[in-house]
Amino acid sequence: MSSLLSLVASLVSVPDTSTTGLCADATQCCDTAHASGVIVGTGKSSSSTSNRRSRKEARPSSGSAWSTAILSNSDARDDLVSLKNVGRGVALELCTAADHEFFLSQREYPSRCTSSVVLAVLWEQLSRASEDESFRCIAEEVRRDPTPSITFSIELVRNNDAQRFGLGCRDIAGSDVVGEVLMVTGISRGSCIEQWNDECARQRSPWKRLLLCCVLLSVNGVSGDCSQMRKELAASTHVVIVACNPPSLQECLLMLESFRQLGPVPRDAIFWSPQAVGSKPTQADHVFV
Repeated sequence: MSSLLSLVASLVSVPDTSTTGLCADATQCCDTAHASGVIVGTGKSSSSTSNRRSRKEARPSSGSAWSTAILSNSDARDDLVSLKNVGRGVALELCTAADHEFFLSQREYPSRCTSSVVLAVLWEQLSRASEDESFRCIAEEVRRDPTPSITFSIELVRNNDAQRFGLGCRDIAGSDVVGEVLMVTGISRGSCIEQWNDECARQRSPWKRLLLCCVLLSVNGVSGDCSQMRKELAASTHVVIVACNPPSLQECLLMLESFRQLGPVPRDAIFWSPQAVGSKPTQADHVFV
């Protein structure tokens, strides 16, 4: 129960709820919880004045005894159950929204897709929530049958050396199956990559966006060496990137867990291996910023 309390508190406390429908829905869930007599994140009840007065009159002198009395109260238990349901609903909505973005990334078919602003909030919520065991259990409810990943190629040009492409990356060590790759752990606001994702949204090309936990397979033809790929990103103002997005939420969560544990990526999460990839990179698209 305490785990779910912290989860719903985390999900409804986002930086800018005015920018995204997902945040607005989470806030609406929070408001619903208040209306039903629950103060989100505390488990306290906002019952009527008469109920509070009667509880105050029955309050034992001992603080610990008072806590025990509240927890044993049927109304308080009902409030906690209600809050648990709110937390589960918010978590399930987040899982569904994230998995939908990964689903779109694997279909080379014109579709409406999310802009970079909404994606930024979605990935922030997902990164925080994925640390919670209860959230990871709820994520299993949106599990889909595994599908082959697709790779894609994009071409980016930045104006000068001072401007960054805006990728936060983690080195992923090679194995007997694949060579070294860079995993995307974050995208800077207002960067070249954000502008690229927005252009993809305008063109209804969701499979060309770089999403959370996307892997960079090569940069300017350099592959299998994270250090050399980083150098290309740092030194070049013109790059061609071949990348591969996670095919579903499950692979993303496995990647995030390995990132937090600073451990190797599980073999079943290597969605960019030759055996897991179902198509070759498409022709590079251009964006000049």
